[in-house]
Parts: sequence; C-alpha cells; structure tokens
Amino acid sequence: MKMNFKITNRFVIPAQVGIFCLFIAILFVACTVYDNYDIDMMQDATASVESSSGDKDAASAGSSSSEQKKDESSSSKKLEPPAFSNKNPSFSVDENAAVGTAIGTVKVSNAVGSEKFSIVGEASLFGIDEKTGAISVKKAEIDYEKKSEYSIKVAVANSEGKDTATVSISVTDVNEKPSVTAAAFTVPENSASGTLVGTVVADDPDTKNLAFGKITLSLVDSTAGASSLFKIDDSGRITVAQNADLNFERTSLYYVKVIVKDREYSDTAVVSIQLTDVEEPESSSSAASSSSSAKSSSSVSTWTCGDSTLTRGDRTYKTVLIGEQCWTQENMNYEPSSGKTLCYGGNEANCATYGLLYNYEAAEGACPSGWRLPTASEYDAIAGLTLARDETIDDDAGRHLKASSGWNGENGDDNIGFTALPAGKCDEDKDCEKVGSFGYWWSSTAVGTYAHKTLNLTGDNDGFSSSFGFANEEFASVRCVKK
Repeated sequence: MKMNFKITNRFVIPAQVGIFCLFIAILFVACTVYDNYDIDMMQDATASVESSSGDKDAASAGSSSSEQKKDESSSSKKLEPPAFSNKNPSFSVDENAAVGTAIGTVKVSNAVGSEKFSIVGEASLFGIDEKTGAISVKKAEIDYEKKSEYSIKVAVANSEGKDTATVSISVTDVNEKPSVTAAAFTVPENSASGTLVGTVVADDPDTKNLAFGKITLSLVDSTAGASSLFKIDDSGRITVAQNADLNFERTSLYYVKVIVKDREYSDTAVVSIQLTDVEEPESSSSAASSSSSAKSSSSVSTWTCGDSTLTRGDRTYKTVLIGEQCWTQENMNYEPSSGKTLCYGGNEANCATYGLLYNYEAAEGACPSGWRLPTASEYDAIAGLTLARDETIDDDAGRHLKASSGWNGENGDDNIGFTALPAGKCDEDKDCEKVGSFGYWWSSTAVGTYAHKTLNLTGDNDGFSSSFGFANEEFASVRCVKK
C-alpha cells in the first residue's frame, strides 16, 4: 500500500496521523473477525458432517437390530406340520343324544391357528368342527343296544403337512321307554278260568341292561269291570280270570287297558276282547215250555227274512233280504249294557224316528245273538246290487239306498229295501249335527286302533261312501246283519 504523507515543516499533521492509525486498527479487527468466522464455519461443517455420519450409523444400527429381532421372531414361529397332543383320545356320549350334542375336542400341541380338522373315512354319526377340532353328534341314531363303542380317525393339516389320531367314543346306556301294542282278540263265552285269550306285544329297548329292561304288565278297566274278568302276565299273555262269568247275551265286547312299566317309564294300549256266541243247552223250565215258545224248532224253521221280524229288548224290527244277506230294515233302538248311546240332540222323538246313536263300544252290543255289525265290504256289496252297468259301485248307489221320504234335499228310490233315514251324527262331546240331511252307520271294519269305517249317505246328492272313518267315541246309527 502506498501512503503519501504531507509534511509541513518536518512534522506530520496530527489529524492525519490519527486517521491513519484508526484505519489500520479497523483493518486489523476485520481481518481477525474474518479469520475467526472461517474457523467457526469449518468447525460447524465438520460437526455437521460428523453428526450426519453418526445419525446414519445409528439408523443403520437400529435397522439392523429390528431386522434381527424380526428374523428371530420369524424363526421362533416357523410353520411346522401340526401334531396332535394325544394320538388316542377317549370320549363318551349318551345313547339317543340329539344332533349337535358335544362329545369332546381334539388338541394340537403346536397350533398356530391355520390348522384344519377333518374326519377320515366314513363316520356318518359324528361330525367335527374343521377350525376347532370339536367333535359332536351328526345323526341322532346312537343306540347302545346296537353298538356300545365307536372308533373314528381324525386328521389335522396345514400347508406344511398333517397328522392323524384315533378317537374312541363309548356309548352310555340310558333308560328308554317301553311300549305295548294295541290288539283285538276273541274268546268264546263261558270260557273256563285260564283259557288263553291272546298275547299282546310289549317291548323294552333296554335288552342289554336288566336294571333298565325288566318290565311288568297289568290291566285296568276301559269297559267297567273288564279287568276283573281277565288277567295278564309279564310275558303279555291274557287269560280268563278265576270265576269270570263271560256271557255273550249280557256283554259281547270288552275293552281293557294294558299298562307296561319299567323302573321309570310306562306305556298304555287298549285291547278289545270280543266274546263269540255259543249254543247253550236249554234249562228244564225252558224245555217244558218249548212247545209254546217262539224258540221251538217248528217256529224257528218257519222264520223267513223279510217276512219275519227281529226282537231286541222291548222292540221288534223289520228285516229285509238284500242279495243273500238278511238285514234289519230299521236303525237299532236298543240300549246295550256297555258303551254310550243318545237320542239326537237329547230329544227322544228323534230316537222314535231314527233310532239311537251309538259310540262304537255300544254299537258292538246293539245287535242280538246271531246278528252282528256289517263290514264295510258288505255295504259295498249291497250298493253293488243297484248297478245298472258293469261298474264296481253305481254312481247313484246312495239314491237306491235312501228311503223315498224323510230327507232334506234329494230323497232316494229305496229300490233294494234298505230304507236309510238321515239320523245325523254326534261327536264325543255329544254335540250333534246334520239330522235330516246325512246318515252314518257303523261297520266293524277298523281304521287303525281307535276308529272304524262308516257308511255315509247325504241328501245333497246321490253319493255313496263306505270308507269314511269315525273315531270310536263318536255317535252313529246301527244296522245289523244275520250271521
């Protein structure tokens, strides 16, 4: 730097010297600050680089640690083939168990939740939950008496493999209800004590367990006093009781209830016992008066169906020969010793016109000795006699069976002499309907245990039916045919 000093009289001007010194001082300070700034900047840059490098190293170290843990965790839960904790588990279930009943659950020792369970082969009675391994009843057909233990094979699988186990299921015996079947038997009147009437079928499913399977049988009345006339043993054999007086003319049909019991349960069935009429020797008093009696051989030999009448109780009934069978031409109006009867609507005038209405037990006792209730096929037979063409039953058969008067709607032509009148019917509660419009007559043809077929005619048309079933406690009319 070139400096020019102005010197006057050999002395520097003081002001100029001061300014020069100030300039030198400022320049020194500026250089010092600049040098310090450069050093600071370099230190900051170095720190920044070191910090950045440290952060990267730390991040790198953290990432490496996380990946290592992940690898370690993945390694600890590595998927393996599943394995049952018990290869031969045992469970039990009650016989007759309902569908869905839980039996037991098979377990996997290394389960991770992706396993799938199944039953290997045929096991129609059992099912398994494919996610949980819970075994349950699939069909309600488990019967101890048929099979007391089952063995089924189950499997568990995932993407790495599978395992199998054999499951034993024992069946627990339980007490089951016994049963007895309704029946119908016949026995001659006046049969001696011990005479076999018939054998009812009683059963208990518990054939393998005498603690459950021992049964007893007994009789109770259905017809009043019936249980005192007969007895039953535990094999189901019904016999005539000691001192029993079986009289067809007094009561021809009995009903008894058979009760079968085991230790806990019971069942009941109704058994009918029909007495058959037998020819009985006349007493000495009857023989003495036989010459004047209507029962003498000469009077019997002259009895002719259609010309002769039938006596039952205090009333006589007209008869009619239809085909080769003799029928009563009127509805019966006789009160038997057993069963129930009524006049339609409780009005005795209806009985005078239409006869009594009977439940089935009473109907069986309505016909006198030597006569009986007709079968459904016998109704069909008399309807067939009305045929105008080669048909099974004439479409107009109802018109030919109905009386020529007395019907609301269409009367009949009564061309075979059956002379049917519309007595109506009543239910078991004695509620009655359809008098004047419909007629119903009992047959001896059963429909199951508690019903019988009836002949039905209507004033609405010329229809005919012999297949409609009435419950035994309902009320209908009675016609009789000669044996």
